[in-house]
Amino acid sequence: MSWQSLLGHQDAVDRFRLAKQNGRLGNAYLLVGPTGVGKRYFARIIAKSLLCLNASEDLEACGICESCREFQNGVHPDFYSVACPPDRRVLPLDLLVGDREHRAREGLCYWMRLAAIRSGRKIAVIEDADALADEGANALLKTLEEPPANSMLLLVSHNLQRQLPTIRSRCQMVLFSALSLTHLTALILKSGLAESEQAAEQLAAMSDGSLDIASELSDPAWFDFHEELSNFMTAETIDTVSLASEINSFVEQAGTALPERRTRLRQVLRFAADSLRKQLRDAVDDPHAVGRQRKLMRALDECVTTLIQVDANAHPATAIDSWAGSLQ
Repeated sequence: MSWQSLLGHQDAVDRFRLAKQNGRLGNAYLLVGPTGVGKRYFARIIAKSLLCLNASEDLEACGICESCREFQNGVHPDFYSVACPPDRRVLPLDLLVGDREHRAREGLCYWMRLAAIRSGRKIAVIEDADALADEGANALLKTLEEPPANSMLLLVSHNLQRQLPTIRSRCQMVLFSALSLTHLTALILKSGLAESEQAAEQLAAMSDGSLDIASELSDPAWFDFHEELSNFMTAETIDTVSLASEINSFVEQAGTALPERRTRLRQVLRFAADSLRKQLRDAVDDPHAVGRQRKLMRALDECVTTLIQVDANAHPATAIDSWAGSLQ
């Protein structure tokens, strides 16, 4: 784990390096950007570099000191990370302040106030800051308002709108953008999601600069369905009843669990939106296609609206029927 293994985000790297060189590192940072672009990985590289006993001025960890070895093995006493459990939509309050029997004597907020053991600094990462409920966000406020000396809290967010103003105002914001096609292609090959560079490039082109989306779209079932959906979206008149039926069938194949079905539905909606964008670009220069342009823009708006609803845990079948019907 090193800066050399991180692809992209040079502006964010330079920002932390300059802050370290000038002695102006903050106590709390909100890392914001699309899912699957490397924000969690970035947070861990920052933590490893700041905890390294022999780090250079440009934040290069030595990789061989006791601190680096402990970090790499996941046992560093001055590093703490919490994430939302796979079966939960909200980050449990217990992870922040301890359970009812140990309230304020366990959890991230309690740990932050303990003395550093190895590196003279403590760093914590909240990997799913978007899953913070109001109660959890409020529990963080004292830590954010009165940060312990030589501590740093890194919050990873995919959607800034999900953060309370009280959280945003107390953190320095670091913005991350989607990965370039070149970087994403390289990561797809490295992750084994494609067997050839050509296949990796094709997958990257459909993945909106996100390795998470690329991982979802690498599912063989998606490639079988991809051409059929493309035919629907490019038809002069869309058979919305058949479209809804085919999408429902494809989404149900993901399993009985709603999170898996929502993930697959997001794939469909992203591809549909991309198809509509391409058609809209082709229609922009045609002065006789004003009506078609408006139709495509309305359909694109419906894709975005339905994606927001799915992210808000709308039932997949209901979302599909509503979206397909809107295309009429």
